Amino acid sequence: MEYLDTYKNDLSYEAALEDDSFCKNDGWWAAFLVFAIIFGPQTKTFAILPPIRFDDFVIVFLLAARWLKALRLYGGFLFSPRIRLYSFFMLALVILMSFSMAINVAIGRNPVLIKDLWTPISFIRMILIAAIAASFNFQRRQARQFVIGISLVSLLSVVLAFCQQNDIYGALGLTYRLYPVTAAAESKMITYGSSRVVGTFGNPNSFGGSLAMLSATILPFAINIKGLTRYFSLAVFISLGATILITTSSRTALFGYLAVSGVSLILSLRRGSRFPVFLAMIVIIGAIMFVRGHIYELSLHQRVEDILTGKETSLRDVFESRLGIWIDNLRMSQGSLLWGVGPTKAVETTADNGYIYMLVRLGIFGLLIYLLMLLGLFMRGIKAFYHEFSPHKKAVMLAATMVLVNHTVFEIAGEFFWGIKYGAVLSVFLGILCGLSRQIMDEKSLFDNYEQFAQTCLEETTDHLPEGG
Repeated sequence: MEYLDTYKNDLSYEAALEDDSFCKNDGWWAAFLVFAIIFGPQTKTFAILPPIRFDDFVIVFLLAARWLKALRLYGGFLFSPRIRLYSFFMLALVILMSFSMAINVAIGRNPVLIKDLWTPISFIRMILIAAIAASFNFQRRQARQFVIGISLVSLLSVVLAFCQQNDIYGALGLTYRLYPVTAAAESKMITYGSSRVVGTFGNPNSFGGSLAMLSATILPFAINIKGLTRYFSLAVFISLGATILITTSSRTALFGYLAVSGVSLILSLRRGSRFPVFLAMIVIIGAIMFVRGHIYELSLHQRVEDILTGKETSLRDVFESRLGIWIDNLRMSQGSLLWGVGPTKAVETTADNGYIYMLVRLGIFGLLIYLLMLLGLFMRGIKAFYHEFSPHKKAVMLAATMVLVNHTVFEIAGEFFWGIKYGAVLSVFLGILCGLSRQIMDEKSLFDNYEQFAQTCLEETTDHLPEGG
């Protein structure tokens, strides 16, 4: 009888999950959320208040639209089984951040600054964004919506990058008015020649990171989905790589792009995807050879030319400028190894390494929480990827996992996790990773229950048959 009850409950859950009014456009909403974060304009920062961002209005709207329905379908929102692998760790970081701030103020190390409170609030904002993304349901229809939407966002990013590099029709001035950037970013944004554009992020490496995240999302669809979607996704993926190389000249973004490509191809190298994997490899290698053959005609930044022409031949050459900064920050962390110096603006810290930065700001406990969160998300993403059979869900699952891989690579050369805009984009994909992986595992459990139910019915029927019947 218990098997029959389980069967009925699972059927009612699946029926609710397919409610058209809630799930039918989830792919579009996911892509729109990424679009709003990357392209949403903002005001300038006030004295003690953060800027007003367009994406905050989108976040509030989606919270109001999805909270109660997600609570009914998934048993919660911020701390539902879908998202708790991310939200619990992030909440622990917020609590540790507040504790560290209070301790450092109490012992007189840091002054009380109102604007320091916006850092933990930005982490809570990341939890809200991830919870919204985790409520999206990805079936075949939503996956196709998602890849089309993300492809459009990617192409818009490509257009923005090249327009910003060449100042076509005043696009550069428009960016300055809608996306306030700092003086440090302005000094890096050279209008012509070997420019390093900053997009809407105010920093070329952060903008390169967003492009690498988008490329990590696009490539799995080129591998796993058949038809025109495959070739269109591959073309968008190549255009993102060219944009990273030519406009941002970010070595970190380029390395992340190549790392994501390699890991995606290796994970997808199975019987059903050998042809698209080899096709993607040929196209990527051909694009690299083309760039090397025309390197002096593309107006690349000097350090990227050095990498591609072999003048920088070792990791020591690439990270040499950062080694001294890392060592200095490790020394700084020794004075507050347990709880760190806190997120205060009074202590200027630029570690150029997200893991060391986390150690300096939140101590060894903060670093352990951060590493455990990344490891847990990666393991669950990989497990769900190998348990899923639908190519569309596999593509979305691999895309979200590759964004995580890209981020772990990026954190070696910069503290990007603490950037509000970058962290918001990352949270969308990590929320999708949490929600979809839980959905896949629940469906596997559902399938196992059905198998167990069928096997029990078969055994009970066999037991009542006469001997020899």
